[in-house]
Amino acid sequence: MHALKNIRIAHHGQNILAVITKELLAQYQHLLPNLSQVKIFLPNMLAQRSIREEIQNQAKNINYDAIFPPEITTLRSWSNRQYANKKTVLSQYARELILVDAIKQQPDLFAHANPWGIANELLSLFDAMTLNDVKPIDFNTYYQDRKPDLTHALLHESDLIKVLWEAWREQTTDENFIDPTEAYINALKNINTSNRDIFYCVGLDQLSKTESDFLNRISKDSEVLFYTYGSNTSFNNRTDFYLKKFANTETQVEIIENIDMNSSTMLIDRVFEDNEQSIKKRAETFAKNFPESEFSKKLNTYKTNKFEQHCNAIDIQIRIWLHENLSNIGVVTTDRKLVRRLRAILEHANIIVNDDAGWALATTSAAVVVEWWLQLIEEQYPSRQLIALAKSPFFSKSDPELHHRAINYFEKEIVLKFNIHNGIHRYRNAIEKIQNTNNSVDENVLNYLTELLDSFENSAQLLAKLHGNESYSLQSFI
Repeated sequence: MHALKNIRIAHHGQNILAVITKELLAQYQHLLPNLSQVKIFLPNMLAQRSIREEIQNQAKNINYDAIFPPEITTLRSWSNRQYANKKTVLSQYARELILVDAIKQQPDLFAHANPWGIANELLSLFDAMTLNDVKPIDFNTYYQDRKPDLTHALLHESDLIKVLWEAWREQTTDENFIDPTEAYINALKNINTSNRDIFYCVGLDQLSKTESDFLNRISKDSEVLFYTYGSNTSFNNRTDFYLKKFANTETQVEIIENIDMNSSTMLIDRVFEDNEQSIKKRAETFAKNFPESEFSKKLNTYKTNKFEQHCNAIDIQIRIWLHENLSNIGVVTTDRKLVRRLRAILEHANIIVNDDAGWALATTSAAVVVEWWLQLIEEQYPSRQLIALAKSPFFSKSDPELHHRAINYFEKEIVLKFNIHNGIHRYRNAIEKIQNTNNSVDENVLNYLTELLDSFENSAQLLAKLHGNESYSLQSFI
């Protein structure tokens, strides 16, 4: 494998975008004001705006008020634009449907599992396998050669993957489609570059074998510079697989010196460096070496047992910073409930929140409701999905109080007592039996339940016809 010629390692405490921009403008100043032949590959597009602004600002410092900036994109997006596949490329929704269809044709493998969840996980696995040139048949050989005691335990799982892999690939081929990952691989194998092309690879720490081979191949003819964060203390012992793939005895590995080294940047380096010591041990060592760290004045802990107090504390701190004319403020959390509440509080005070992923993540429950609705049709109105759909906030209720009483009664007195778990006619029979034998039950509740079941059935008639018509394949339907 042809190793990359240049790997540039920045300290974790450095702004790698500023470092790249400074070196790019210094090395290719003769191309200014047109930097269009330079391509910058990022792992995603989140930093695109930041690096473009950094380039424009630093260009102004050397008297270039207007420039043609480099192309800033991802490796996948760029390669897909450079090469046109002859077959139609499947959309993400279509490929999920094909795999779900394949899963449903194997009822013995997944008797009670959710096929959509399985399909989503399997597609991620299949993508990784395809990009790394791994076939399902290799699994048993791998474990037999290395850990024979695991062979029996993993035999069932490997067989499942092999069966579904083959069914999925066969169905895709029969429909004369090409999977987007295969289309991506075709592009990487067929794209050629010239000595005029300049590529900056920034933070690509999840490269597959196919992507690695591509970058190694084009580095023979084009300038390829690989920038990443790393530890400057033990590069030769690094455990990062993606760096080892690119480095050999001929690779020039250079540590970018940080001229602004202080206790703050040293702390960031110690947190993220490749070190066998535990984070606790590293923290104790750093505290001993830097007892007066600037971070001690900037890091604070606020503890509360109440969710609303937590949100209010963040709200107050943000307002304090805004009052101090600080505008580059970030909130990092995995708690989407907190994000929704905090966003509501801040926007009520006319403080605009830039949360691109917020709406999509906050409304994922809508997708779950659609899935429940489809399951009603596919699985003959299972009680669990029917109750969940009826309790959903997306479900329209003319009389919320009556609706609440009716659904509770349905769950306890019909589903549990009669032990009915699917079949809309069974629910109706149970309601009629109660009406004929028990005069103490509120007639309004029973009538409401009957109307509710009728509305479910009537609104699902069109989809039920499509579901029952074998002439429609799922991918054609989508």
